[in-house]
Amino acid sequence: MFLTQKPSLIVAAAAAFLIGLLPGCSNEPNKPDNGFVIAVERSGGMVASKDPFMAYRFTMAGDGSWEFKSRMTGEPRRGKVAAGDVDKWLKEIAEGGFDKLKSNPKLGQTDQPFMDITLKAGGGRERKRIPQAEQLSKAINKKVAELVEPGK
Repeated sequence: MFLTQKPSLIVAAAAAFLIGLLPGCSNEPNKPDNGFVIAVERSGGMVASKDPFMAYRFTMAGDGSWEFKSRMTGEPRRGKVAAGDVDKWLKEIAEGGFDKLKSNPKLGQTDQPFMDITLKAGGGRERKRIPQAEQLSKAINKKVAELVEPGK
């Protein structure tokens, strides 16, 4: 009965799947975001700043490929670390208390600075939105800055 009532919805969903519009269906296998194990989205709230680390998206794939894109500059930076470094990042985030932190999805609605952290490990995926004031947020931000801007 559902199939006869909404055929256009089914056709649209099938077309989206075939052309890769649905998540996980990208046609670009070499981009770091396609197989990320760590994704960090930082928002500085409603603060005007030219600091590229105030608001950004950072992803790291299992093979060590990473991409950083600041919302302030818009120019993506890419690089690669050793695959063992990815495991080290995951371990440090876990030891930093990721599992114990409570996610607060309303932080974005209140224009407070926050960090979204998404981890894919052990066959699962977990995402948390935490305040920038959290120690883990500060530690991750520092690691991203050290990786993206070596020598500064």
